[in-house]
Amino acid sequence: MALGASSMTFSGKLDAAEIATLEAAVNAGGFELKSVPHARFSARGEGVTCTLYLSGKCVVQGKGMQQFVAHHLPGHSTEKEESLPTTYEFDHVVLGSDESGKGDYFGPLVTAGVLVRPEDVPVLRMLGVRDSNPLVATSALKAPGISDAEIEKISGMRSVTDDVLRTIARNRSWTRAYTVKRNLAFNPRTPLSFVTQMLPHMRDAELRGLAKSKDVSGAVNKLAKQMLEKKGKK
Repeated sequence: MALGASSMTFSGKLDAAEIATLEAAVNAGGFELKSVPHARFSARGEGVTCTLYLSGKCVVQGKGMQQFVAHHLPGHSTEKEESLPTTYEFDHVVLGSDESGKGDYFGPLVTAGVLVRPEDVPVLRMLGVRDSNPLVATSALKAPGISDAEIEKISGMRSVTDDVLRTIARNRSWTRAYTVKRNLAFNPRTPLSFVTQMLPHMRDAELRGLAKSKDVSGAVNKLAKQMLEKKGKK
């Protein structure tokens, strides 16, 4: 995998299976297709322009690049994007706060605040300061005593990485629970290849919800509609 000059560009070589999966997703609907010289297709939708060349090279550009790759090309990573300049850079002081606890059954209410100056940012990044939700979720999955309730909660979190959801989806013990399968199907962060594994297990009500949901990709909308049609339901 390689990232272009912009952090909104992905470029990678796909194998035969990945090409077939991507073509199926694009042809399922929700994309505007056009012909491009030396390319199988160029598709526009989901906030990106995706061009698949005859050589097998795939180029994805646009604001939705990271989510598109996570959904349709789960075997590829965009993690190198973190080292590139992003729109999150700032040149002013930022102050934030958060609270924990309720003051009754769960201990006292604790409030913490942090003030970050532009010159503090490089140090914080070097120390590995990141959004706590993905870090906590990744650590929780490695804990031997993790409960079914915790797995259900994490599978529905949209703040976790696609790697976390991929780990859950690959664990047959965890996906025996219908709630976990449903959460993975509805989570826009779940790679498409794993969503397709969950769809056959969905009840009609969930399929209708997926068919109409604006949170999931157009490919998931289309697949859910097709499954309802096969059942003779709308």
